Amino acid sequence: MVDENAGSEPPAQHWRDLQQLYVHRDTLRCALTRCIACCYKIVLHGRPGLLPNVRPEMCPRMATPPTDDDAKADAAAVCTPQHRIGLYDSANVKRILTVGDGNFSYSLALARALGPDSGVQLVATSHESKDSVVETYPDGESILSELHAMPHVTVHHEVDATDAAQMQALGTFDRVIWNFPCVRAPRGEDGQNQEMEMNKQLLHGFFAHVAKELTATGEVHVTHKTKAPFGQWGIEAIAASNALRHQQSIIFDRCLYPGYSNKKVLSKGSFPIWDSQTFVFVPESRAQHVAAVEIEDSATSEGKQDDLLVPVTMELLKKFYLLLTPSLDDTLYGRKKKKGKSFSKDSGKKRKQSAVGGGRSKPNKQAHSGSVASMADLLLNWLNHELQLSTRVTDVAVDFASGFLLGEILHRLNQQHNFADFMRSSSADAKIINFCLLEPSLRNLNIKFDANVAAAIMNEKRDAATKLLYQIKVFRARKQPRYAGG
Repeated sequence: MVDENAGSEPPAQHWRDLQQLYVHRDTLRCALTRCIACCYKIVLHGRPGLLPNVRPEMCPRMATPPTDDDAKADAAAVCTPQHRIGLYDSANVKRILTVGDGNFSYSLALARALGPDSGVQLVATSHESKDSVVETYPDGESILSELHAMPHVTVHHEVDATDAAQMQALGTFDRVIWNFPCVRAPRGEDGQNQEMEMNKQLLHGFFAHVAKELTATGEVHVTHKTKAPFGQWGIEAIAASNALRHQQSIIFDRCLYPGYSNKKVLSKGSFPIWDSQTFVFVPESRAQHVAAVEIEDSATSEGKQDDLLVPVTMELLKKFYLLLTPSLDDTLYGRKKKKGKSFSKDSGKKRKQSAVGGGRSKPNKQAHSGSVASMADLLLNWLNHELQLSTRVTDVAVDFASGFLLGEILHRLNQQHNFADFMRSSSADAKIINFCLLEPSLRNLNIKFDANVAAAIMNEKRDAATKLLYQIKVFRARKQPRYAGG
């Protein structure tokens, strides 16, 4: 596989494409517990200074690999009281076709959750022969044995997804699913640049006829990676050229399908899929009709959608970038300071002076020795008369608690170029987003700003915002040109 991190660090303000993008509620819940793996599934692009991504096994839901008995127990739990797994619910899906399922582990996950009493019929297929599956994948034989024992499952081998006649002979389905389609390539390097055109043709061949295998409400689900070079295939454009409309995409989460292990073509090796999403397509003609229905009855449609999927918004991305910011750990989780870190009274005094720009000259020492009240008076004059902020400041602690006005000041000083991303609100979410955006700017000014400072300002602690503003004011004074008289 390609080294997806080499030379691919995005610009500071590069965001993932949010158009028609959703996340499963279970993935979202896990990410909100600060699961690093799930946070990166949502934000996709890393940034300097963030916590690094981790292996998917670090997700709490995968921390202990389940045994076969555990997987069956999990599936049984999912089936009660409803038969549901991932994106699939027996209430609206009765026939499912899986295409190109290497070791059939994905089909098995579906079959276990959507049991024989669910009313769902599953047709699982592979491009390879049964002998190839058993020889290539160590768990292939046991998986096939379990699938063959299930009355609601039919298994077919040597099925070519691009062969219209062969596919149509299987019947029609509510969902046709193909995870990580790709041609066989040397050295196991599936999907590299040199095979890109062949992979595009593979999808063309599949999309050309798949609409004929759908029921009246059927959908095509193609899951694939989105980082380069895989994101350069243009899956949506290929589908559109075959009269299929992209209805939505859902961030793919392997944890939603217990026991699933994605495999390379004819290789027992796996590959990273944390950057993947499921593209949902419907026939172009029907999509227009559905859109019209949604306009007439949007409330009902949105209610059903929100039951399982949550739209990925810019505000949501900002929240997860904050969760990935190391220096705000204490603010978000109330972690106590590590014991054993102490310093003398004198050294503490020096640190305090350094943090506010003191100790360098006599005027700064005088400023610090003055009362907090006089400092606040000077700042109010600076804020309301010199800077003339968008909001008149009357109470420094209250007015700066959201971080918005701090961002406005830094923007005026040409130090906060992403000020448009700030939220003018006193809500908890707005505070988190604003202080996340402030941190790198203040760090660039060599102004001490950590979790404790952020928490103190958010909680309107006395003098916290005043001291930070004074440091910003000192920075501005140093940057202003001075002219000699004469």
